[in-house]
Amino acid sequence: MSKSVVSLSFAVPLELSIQMNVYMETKGLNRSQLIKAALRLFLEIQKKKEDIPVKLEEIHQELLNIKKIVSKKA
Repeated sequence: MSKSVVSLSFAVPLELSIQMNVYMETKGLNRSQLIKAALRLFLEIQKKKEDIPVKLEEIHQELLNIKKIVSKKA
């Protein structure tokens, strides 16, 4: 698998920067690993958000099927 390099530069509040440094020290991570983990988590959350409309459509179809069955029996 080919790899590409992404360079990010961003500013964060001092308190958040301190929390990030403490977290990295306790977990034994470097800044690059922390950014990769955060990006993976962000992408997982985005994927779940994309799945919600699909699941809602599936539920809607099931409800329509149930409605048809009930109306046929009535």
